[in-house]
Amino acid sequence: LKEQGLYDAEKIKEVISEADSDNDGRIDYSEFVAMMRKGTAGAEPMNNKKRRDVVL
Repeated sequence: LKEQGLYDAEKIKEVISEADSDNDGRIDYSEFVAMMRKGTAGAEPMNNKKRRDVVL
């Protein structure tokens, strides 16, 4: 992820903090589901080439 420019420790901490509703430092299944239902508002859209490059 770091090589693809998708690794940002501060952003990861922010996402975990937003999803971690019980503030235990972890995202459990129900928190994960809630995060996925909320969507990725504000996230940078990923075009097909970038998505493919990340997978490969």
